[in-house]
Amino acid sequence: MDSIFNEAMSRSIQANLALKTLYCFSLFFILPISLFGASGWLGMMTGGGFLPAPILMWLLLIVWRLVYVVRYRNALDSLKSNKFLFLLRKISILLMVVGIMASLTIFIRRPITEFVFRNVGDDGIAYVIVGLWIYCISLAALFLGAGGFEVSRKFSKT
Repeated sequence: MDSIFNEAMSRSIQANLALKTLYCFSLFFILPISLFGASGWLGMMTGGGFLPAPILMWLLLIVWRLVYVVRYRNALDSLKSNKFLFLLRKISILLMVVGIMASLTIFIRRPITEFVFRNVGDDGIAYVIVGLWIYCISLAALFLGAGGFEVSRKFSKT
């Protein structure tokens, strides 16, 4: 029985086109949300955005990873090494989906705010609160999703 489990866990996980697309979109959405999601009052509250000053370094790193994933067919493949890493991979995929959805939601935060709050306040503070929550959820889910996916891939027995 133990040999059957070890044989099943040692097979490789092939990354399909949907997973590659999801991964590329999650990397792609990190920069616009980091730069433009924190504008106005959100920018003042978060220090002008999530990414630090060397934005060119981040841009080059993300573009390099996107080209690498698109160019090489097995760039996101990994081996099933144990249950923890397999679970981490699945949770990371879910986080990337949540991050992409939150990144798209930030552009329609006005209707969401008016749906959640009946009165947005005299100065529109409800828009700032909802925008800040969406912004934080988006960046946290994108970074944790992509990072967790890479950790699960790197620590598998490849």
